[in-house]
Amino acid sequence: MLADSEAIPAQMENHNDRPEVKDALKGRTGVSLRRSPPPGVEMMYVAVPVPDNGRVRAACATAAPLTRRDPAQADCQRPVLL
Repeated sequence: MLADSEAIPAQMENHNDRPEVKDALKGRTGVSLRRSPPPGVEMMYVAVPVPDNGRVRAACATAAPLTRRDPAQADCQRPVLL
């Protein structure tokens, strides 16, 4: 972890075992839906590969809460994040 908008990277757990990061490190966009740690909000996690000279060197990941009350609105968030 090199950077985070809400935490100190050196104090964070390793994210390499997360499904979306695993996919990104294999060269694919990874997407996961799961509950965050407390307060347990449903979140969408997306990671993309970071290539360098034809090889994947890292993954860039982001997360967004799926807090919309209208399921159709929540479904629209996925294409926007990808």
